[in-house]
Amino acid sequence: KEAGFSITKWTGDGTSLSVSTPVNLGHGLSKAPKFSIVYPHSDSSNSGWWWYLGDYGDSQASRGRLNSQSGLAGYMDGQNALRHNMVNEEVISLTGNFYDNNINHVYYAWHEVEGYSKFGVFTGNGDNMGPFVYCGFKPALLWMQPITTSEHFTSFDVARNAYNGNSNHILYVGLANGDSGDGGNHDFFASGFRITNRTGNRYNANGVKYMFAAWAESPYKYGTAK
Repeated sequence: KEAGFSITKWTGDGTSLSVSTPVNLGHGLSKAPKFSIVYPHSDSSNSGWWWYLGDYGDSQASRGRLNSQSGLAGYMDGQNALRHNMVNEEVISLTGNFYDNNINHVYYAWHEVEGYSKFGVFTGNGDNMGPFVYCGFKPALLWMQPITTSEHFTSFDVARNAYNGNSNHILYVGLANGDSGDGGNHDFFASGFRITNRTGNRYNANGVKYMFAAWAESPYKYGTAK
C-alpha cells in the first residue's frame, strides 16, 4: 500500500450486469485508483490489455489499450466497463464482459503517492521543445499513449536511457521489435519530464492529448544527496 499499488484477481460467474446494477469488488488500495490495467488472461478470444485513467473526461466508461494503436474509447451499458466507484472509493464497479462466466481477470491498480508516482494528461504542442509536465519528482519510468488519436503505447526508463536526449531505447508494448528508437527524445528533470522531439502523432503532436504514468526510482522524501 505504501507504493500505491495493488493486484486483484477475479473469476466471473456470468451474471447479467448493467451500469445501474454492477458487481463491486475491492481493489486493495487505501484510496480510489488513479490508473489501472485489466487483462482477461483466461479468455483466448480477448487479448486486450485495457487501461483506465481516472479524472479524464468520462473516465468511468472510457479505456485505452496497451497492445493496440487505438485511442481512448467509450464503452457504455452492457459492454466491457470498469468504473472507479465515485460513491465508495474502496471498490471498482464491473459490468458486461468483465464478469463473463468462468473468465479469469487480473487487475493492476495505482493511486498517486506524492513524490513517487503521477498519472494524468498533457497536450502536445508540435514543437521540438515540448511542454514540461510536472510530476514532483524525477521520473525513472514513464508510460504514455495518445488518447485523442491512434498510436502506440510507449515506455521510457532510465535503466536503458541513462542520459537525457537518448532515444535509442523505447519500449513499444505488444510489438515483436518492441525495444527500438525512432527520434522520440525525452528529458527527465528533477521535478518532471519533457518530450523534446516528435514522430508523427506518437509523442508531441500539436493539440493531441496524451495520457502518462510516471514513477520515481524511490519516493522523494526518502531520497539522499548524490
